[in-house]
Amino acid sequence: MLGENRAVGNQMVQLFREFPLLNTPSMLLIVLRQAIDGGATVAGCAAALHALLDRADERPPVGPDEISSRLDALVRDLAAAKLIDLAPDGSFSATDRGRAALVEHPQGFDVADLMAYPDFARHIRGLEHRRAGLDPRAGGYDQGFYAYWTGRGPADNPFAPDLADHLAWENGWSEALDEDFRWSGPRAAENLR
Repeated sequence: MLGENRAVGNQMVQLFREFPLLNTPSMLLIVLRQAIDGGATVAGCAAALHALLDRADERPPVGPDEISSRLDALVRDLAAAKLIDLAPDGSFSATDRGRAALVEHPQGFDVADLMAYPDFARHIRGLEHRRAGLDPRAGGYDQGFYAYWTGRGPADNPFAPDLADHLAWENGWSEALDEDFRWSGPRAAENLR
């Protein structure tokens, strides 16, 4: 199953890589811009993205379910960073912090850039700690898990290939990839370097 998910994930990452309007910075900008007026929804963001793709005359072979899933995950990330507020009905609006992020990053930013926000960093660390008991080499595992969420790829493994921590790091990184895929499909193409 892991190999199957990784193969499908690699294909999706390649597709998102080929269409710049589907990259994470572009999609984060769409979400934040939609959220400025409040009452934004994932469906509204998807419609804005499709309109942008139409204007650019791009027809990516990515279905609406994959795009909506990816947008939904980005909405959760922005909410964790407190750049948007989520309403009980699933709509969302930009916070003052989110408005400032748009001003500071007019060309967009990546999920790894969200680590600058303490709330998001705590959220990611919380994800790490929940997985620490899954691997006896928790230190290497946690480092790999964290590395994925900060935009690093398998080539960034700091441990020598003949050490057990090397494998633990890869396991942590792969678990983060699998979680990302389960929730949103692969988000960050650079994570699969």
